[in-house]
Amino acid sequence: MKKILFLFAFLVLGVTAKAQYVSNLDEIELLGTWNVTTTNGEIMVSGHPERVASITFNDGQNSFMSFESNNSTIIPVYTVGGTATGRYTLHLIRRYEYNSDYTSLSSLNFEVYQFGNNTMTLRTYDKSVTIKLEKQSASSVSSVKADAKTNGKAYTLDGKNATETTKGIIIQNGKKKIRK
Repeated sequence: MKKILFLFAFLVLGVTAKAQYVSNLDEIELLGTWNVTTTNGEIMVSGHPERVASITFNDGQNSFMSFESNNSTIIPVYTVGGTATGRYTLHLIRRYEYNSDYTSLSSLNFEVYQFGNNTMTLRTYDKSVTIKLEKQSASSVSSVKADAKTNGKAYTLDGKNATETTKGIIIQNGKKKIRK
């Protein structure tokens, strides 16, 4: 009995320990601009430390990482990968252009610690820097309202045009009416 209880406790601990990691990550949800809400450190960019301000993920074109110093870096490629431990990783390939003759690539690698509800938390592999981001909304439009039509076309239930003399159930302006 002790072995069964021990095994059960081990399984419960294993499941709860894994629950802190992202269970599914949809790359489509990454698209757009993510603004940093908090960070506890700086990352090295071109040999000097920078604080991330935002990351913009684009599909089919360059993505960008912007910094508090108003600098930015081009990210021509980013990938999301899964690990055997159930964690997701985010790899950002950065491009440095030292001058017109020399371009270099390097990568930034993060563990995606939390993802969902338009928020994301990234951690460096050594866990020295944590970056919390919030997705910028696509627009400030809160709702769309169509103009009401007063006398739109009328149709019968079988889809035929209805005239003023057609009797039965008529659909006009999105509302059902009964004509006798």
